[in-house]
Amino acid sequence: MNEENAQKTIDIAPDGDVVFVIGTTEKRVRVYSLFVKAASPVLNAMLGPNFEEGQQLAKTGSAEIALPEDNVEAIEIIFNVIHGRNDKVRETLSPRELLQVAIVSDKYDCSVSLAFAIRVWLSPRGGSDPEELWALAMAAYLFREREAFEKATSALVFNHGESYINLSRKHEAVMNPIILLNTAAMLEEARNKLRMSLLMDVLNGDWHCGSSSKKGRHRPDWLMEFVRRAGNLGNTAISSTLEALDQDAGSSVTYIADEAEYSRREQTFKSITEGFRTRHQNAGGLCIWCVRTGEDHGNHK
Repeated sequence: MNEENAQKTIDIAPDGDVVFVIGTTEKRVRVYSLFVKAASPVLNAMLGPNFEEGQQLAKTGSAEIALPEDNVEAIEIIFNVIHGRNDKVRETLSPRELLQVAIVSDKYDCSVSLAFAIRVWLSPRGGSDPEELWALAMAAYLFREREAFEKATSALVFNHGESYINLSRKHEAVMNPIILLNTAAMLEEARNKLRMSLLMDVLNGDWHCGSSSKKGRHRPDWLMEFVRRAGNLGNTAISSTLEALDQDAGSSVTYIADEAEYSRREQTFKSITEGFRTRHQNAGGLCIWCVRTGEDHGNHK
């Protein structure tokens, strides 16, 4: 081993018998073959008697394996976990980092060995950034974590106003495009249903003005106020629409009667948004098995 490669080596196991050469930078990671084989059925086969690397390991007591397509940071995180190097494992990973770990874990079938770490990494977190939520959803999908996938996709349905296809395109090189497009299509469908549900809530709202007269029974100007605040509902995040409905309109009130009417209208808007948020939270997001199998939810719920 030359001096340059020696400087690149990450000694997860200083006296390990296998060195993985990872990515285009050819970063070297030294590990114990026994730990790696126990954690990954794929690497277990690679280091077995039917492959050149395994034959070299059996013959010389050491081996070197090139993984040029893999992410160095993700491999290092996974190997630290399976070697019990908790001093080197962070409790929090960014959504991008977590997705990279999930991609490598799925490729080498390591999710069982990473199970406890995965639950920590996927623990509930705030945030509404669509790209981060998409990365979290895809990581949960690859880890086969049903609850985390449901929560991330629920947040995507609620907080993203633009096309989900654009989000999926950013991961075409590292994930199955069929899975990406299927997820995007199901999110579009779920969001459209939610938008329609909000419109129906508004149309079915209590728009009575208190008059016994049939002509004065409903207030179309209140509905027009909804249209003004909602803006372009078809291209706006549902969460943004609800925030607009919650905002004080700031209308000038000349008469006491107008002030009372204004108060009733704002209370009606508030009642609609609160009820809608509650129902959405209870409804949840996408079913991971619906996305994975393409089957109707009733076949596996």
